[in-house]
Amino acid sequence: MLIPHSWRRRISFIMAVLFLVFTVGTTASAGGFLTAPVDTLHPCLSLSEADFSHLLAGDQPISLPTPESPSMDVDFGKVHKYLGYSTILLAGLAAVTSSSKSLHYGAAYSATGAALATCFTGYYEYRDRFDLDNGILAEDNVHILLGTLGALGVATAIAIADSGENNSHAGAGIIGGAAMMLSVIVIKW
Repeated sequence: MLIPHSWRRRISFIMAVLFLVFTVGTTASAGGFLTAPVDTLHPCLSLSEADFSHLLAGDQPISLPTPESPSMDVDFGKVHKYLGYSTILLAGLAAVTSSSKSLHYGAAYSATGAALATCFTGYYEYRDRFDLDNGILAEDNVHILLGTLGALGVATAIAIADSGENNSHAGAGIIGGAAMMLSVIVIKW
């Protein structure tokens, strides 16, 4: 499948922004893992002199203890939060830049990719929180609906802008960005 040159640049830019947001968010949430000394060796990797002599002689296998490594599970709640904030910042950047500039295009495509990734991580992490038995105006339900509407709004704005016609896509983009901002306000206050 051949991807047009114009789309390759857009996809590369979106992926770079998502990687940056994910890296910064997870690094910040991980605490001080970057401050560990370089010369620290995990105890399961160290061999005593007796173990080393058995290893050279080949007379018996050495049983190494199982390392107690920290869980490598991704906290999708934090990823969702950082992606959401990044999406709003990128949508705001797209809103204040001229539509004839490449910064506007890059920010808009990045906001759309980040919005879709935010929805995915939110649905994955909080899929059990959407419950219409609590009413459509329950805090979690409103957050989910506004966030989804926002992602659809910015994606629609991109689709309209890419159609090549002189249609105004600003309305869909503004509604999408506003819906995403309201979804954050609903969940925070």
